[in-house]
Amino acid sequence: MIFSAKGQFFTSQFPLDNMMVPRNQNTNQGVVTFYFTSADTVQPANVQIKKFKDHVFVGTIYPVYVLANVQYEYNISDTISASLNSYRYELWYNNVLITKADNICSGDFYILDGQSNAESMPTLDSCYADYQRFMRTYGNSNELGSKKEWFVAKCDCNRMIDGCVGQLGVAIANEIILKHLIPVCILNGAVGGKPLNYFLPDSANHTNLLTSYGRLCTRVHEAHAQSAVRAIIWYQGENDASICNTQNDYLNSFHKLFLGWKSDYPNFENLYLVQIRAGCQTDRYCSNVIQEAQRQ
Repeated sequence: MIFSAKGQFFTSQFPLDNMMVPRNQNTNQGVVTFYFTSADTVQPANVQIKKFKDHVFVGTIYPVYVLANVQYEYNISDTISASLNSYRYELWYNNVLITKADNICSGDFYILDGQSNAESMPTLDSCYADYQRFMRTYGNSNELGSKKEWFVAKCDCNRMIDGCVGQLGVAIANEIILKHLIPVCILNGAVGGKPLNYFLPDSANHTNLLTSYGRLCTRVHEAHAQSAVRAIIWYQGENDASICNTQNDYLNSFHKLFLGWKSDYPNFENLYLVQIRAGCQTDRYCSNVIQEAQRQ
């Protein structure tokens, strides 16, 4: 984005509102990065970034800069605590506010994926009692295109809504926040009523936006979280039971999915696979076949 202040132009890749940066488990801190440029007519000594924690001013950052190609380039990193606190950064030049980024935090990232039970749209009950303002997400699983924005996660909604993580996503995030007192980002890629094959990666292009896997993988990359995903929760299989998929087919497909995850999210520590129950008007024998595949 381009901003003007007193006739001087800045091109800013400032952090986005509501952004969450990955937590370093050893230091319990996250790193917020800034990159922006200004015309060489700017006086760089008068460029500053003001930092706020929970709306309280905590200090000023005077960015280091270099002159390159008739413009100044600024590349800065700052650390924040992975705690239930929010941060705001403001870019100022000659006492003029250029741009700002608000409600930034640091925490842990989780992927939730599968079909309707993972999508977990509201039915009769609300999950608002589990809602926390330190739940985050990026984009949504809309096939028509996901906004390149961060959101405070929404609860009683469907996957087409920006920032929706579903009721299960909210419940999982709430448990982690209450126990560990850190923000949580849930990236939910679930789509109801789909067989396992629907969620497989394109072997030639894992970020293919025509695939469910590619749309979720792209969101994780845009959130700069591909190395920060801590766990994957998988809740799917009812559709495979309804079409009487075989045990070997389910196992072989799941193996392909797992290898994709290991390739794209190499540091995830645990996979939580929810075994389906008999239901959704499926044949009991066919449900047993999928349950056994999941047990194995």
